[in-house]
Amino acid sequence: MCRKLCLYRLCMDGKPQIFEFQIGVFLPEHDCVPRILGDMMDDQMSYYVEQVPLNLLTETDFIKGFVQAGSLCMISYGTCIDSDDCVAVTPEGMLVMSLCKDTYQRCGLDGHLSKAGKNIEKFVVKVDLKSDKFYPGTKYYDRVQWCLSQMANFDFLVTWIPNDGKVCPSSIQNFFKTKSIQCNRLKVNKTNHEFKNFNIPIIDPAVIETDSEQKSCNYDEVFEWLGACAVGIDDYEGDDYLSTYSCPTPNKQASYCIYTQYEGIIHPSIVKQYINYLRQFMKDKKLPWSSVTVHGFVDSPLSWIYDHGFHNNGDNIYTFLMFPNDEYWLYRAIGGQDICP
Repeated sequence: MCRKLCLYRLCMDGKPQIFEFQIGVFLPEHDCVPRILGDMMDDQMSYYVEQVPLNLLTETDFIKGFVQAGSLCMISYGTCIDSDDCVAVTPEGMLVMSLCKDTYQRCGLDGHLSKAGKNIEKFVVKVDLKSDKFYPGTKYYDRVQWCLSQMANFDFLVTWIPNDGKVCPSSIQNFFKTKSIQCNRLKVNKTNHEFKNFNIPIIDPAVIETDSEQKSCNYDEVFEWLGACAVGIDDYEGDDYLSTYSCPTPNKQASYCIYTQYEGIIHPSIVKQYINYLRQFMKDKKLPWSSVTVHGFVDSPLSWIYDHGFHNNGDNIYTFLMFPNDEYWLYRAIGGQDICP
């Protein structure tokens, strides 16, 4: 596994991970996550679309209506990145296909050997759907259309945010239905872990490594502890069990803490809104810190902007640990065969 920790001033001008399926928020010294965060998830429209012909994604009405007119995320569902053909469309309008060797050779489109993993014969083909040279009548467009028409259909998870606020995001569902393609709305799953009289670590944003005076917890301890909270492990400090876990030291007791987790296909712009809202909420409520943890799809063709593979675990995770002074720790973990961003 590749792990990376960075300390920065918080400025959300960058781009989050592309394909996300889970977001978790931890608030110390607070008993609930703001309702507006749940509303953001409920308002986002995402769909499960069955048996989509790939050449449909390159047709002019689809490109103009959704790729160019909004921010589209699509990722193939039920496919394993190391052993199956996997397909995605990024918000930037890039069609990305991670193909097995046989499919790649039959496909006839140019690509490159995947850089994610050794001894795994996967090939990556990319088609820029927003290119001004990609339109009907050109040799390249016609070749892509024909090649994709020879490939199998795929099931997809889809979410789309239109550029025009007057356009309903459900337009993409109507599009697929007019093509006689089954398209069903997905529900977001929500999980809460509530903690009372709970020990939380004392954290100094300027102290990343172990503090010799033990006035602050280091980043390894903090992220391990956040992982325990995410799965609802109780803080236990007894010695009657073979395996125990307790909050790292130094720590203090909080009357209430909350960890809320949402699962679905989550658009990266929603993650950005989450982080920006929590920054201000943390200051208004005078919280010592807050965290946002995001899990990417383990079988995504891309991790950040790089080729992605599963190998042993398919890890594709990052956490923002944010502080009221606008500094943050950014912790990223990806599979050992991937390129560390």
